[in-house]
Amino acid sequence: MCIRDSNTVTTIKLNRLDKKNAFNLDLLNAFRDALQEISQTNTRVIIITGQENVFSAGIDLNMLTTADLSSIGIKDIKKPPNFRHFVNTFIQPIINKIEKIEKPVIARINGYCLGLAFEMALACDFRFALKSAKFSMPETKIGMNPDVGGTIRLTRIAGIANAKDIILTGRTFDGEEASRLGVVNKFADSIEDLDKISEKVKKEIYLREGAGRARITVHMGTCGISAGARKIVSAVMKEIEQRGLKDVILTTSGCAGLCSK
Repeated sequence: MCIRDSNTVTTIKLNRLDKKNAFNLDLLNAFRDALQEISQTNTRVIIITGQENVFSAGIDLNMLTTADLSSIGIKDIKKPPNFRHFVNTFIQPIINKIEKIEKPVIARINGYCLGLAFEMALACDFRFALKSAKFSMPETKIGMNPDVGGTIRLTRIAGIANAKDIILTGRTFDGEEASRLGVVNKFADSIEDLDKISEKVKKEIYLREGAGRARITVHMGTCGISAGARKIVSAVMKEIEQRGLKDVILTTSGCAGLCSK
């Protein structure tokens, strides 16, 4: 994990390139701690991105089948109740934290954005992507379902028809189509243009000279919009996603799909 702080903007860079920035326990812990620390600083905008040409390939499935998670109280992740406990009490709060932060959060998507990483990006306030970025929610292909808010956030952002298309097929699409579907705010042809888009939005929010008083209005706007959305997300996660996770992980196909990866 690399963190660059310029007083007004803090950038979190996922840095596990040998695994395409896939989230293992160490990276999840580092990401959670970074969010907690940054939320208490005077930084005005948070940018989440990946090193080089990868955003994140999502969760490291090896962690779910072979890793020792005893440090967080999980003795055997392959047991369905333990897996549900891990998702519900460890991963979901990390993703929800993004939505709760009282500062605008930008997902700068510069490559693969799959599974958990896609769900993480959906929790951000803004999403900007390279045209060549690759998006997918492949959970259904391995007998699982998006279980950390992906179903409701994607539906809210891209609409019912597009959410069903993306989730049920598990297909891969690029940044240009992501923009057309409403998944991202804007796409760019190059890294330089992607940075220009992010810079323009940062300035439009409240980083211009003389816009200091806008800080409280941005804070209140972020809190108000996110709070309303969170109530819907929390209700659906509790009623549908967590129930779906419970039902799916108990099936033969769910266990086989997870353990085969």
